[in-house]
Amino acid sequence: MQNSYLYFITIILLLPGCQLYMDPRNEPLMLITEEEWTDLKTELKTVNRELKTVQETNFEIETDPLKPPAANPGSERIGFIDATTARLYGCRALTTLKMMHEGPYDYGIIAIKNRALSLGADMMVAGKMGEYKVGTVESNMTVSQFNVELYRCPDSVFEKEFAND
Repeated sequence: MQNSYLYFITIILLLPGCQLYMDPRNEPLMLITEEEWTDLKTELKTVNRELKTVQETNFEIETDPLKPPAANPGSERIGFIDATTARLYGCRALTTLKMMHEGPYDYGIIAIKNRALSLGADMMVAGKMGEYKVGTVESNMTVSQFNVELYRCPDSVFEKEFAND
């Protein structure tokens, strides 16, 4: 009787230790040496390099001249003012507008005035503004960056300005 317990315990301990792996692949497994593996990797690298050069040589850049954005009616009245004068005139700060525009600086000014008009601003206080050349000599692209504070000023400010002119 004790032997049957011993056999039973032995079977219970050994069965979970046996693990069977079923390979779901249908194709045969191929074993290769390290040298063959290295040769396959170098061949793959050369094929990738050739493919990359073919893609690079077939790449053509079409450059159309940029057209300026259309100015929204009323955006031409939006001007620049310094922060101290804006506060002295009683202008109310709305928000800070950070914007990048692909194209020349002058076209970016038109685009930022359009955006300021859509946000209800009358004046802008210039922060960081600049034009940057991006790319190589062949594919030169200009990006304009703007960081301005938008202000809404009372109508009396503009009446004073026109009276002084």
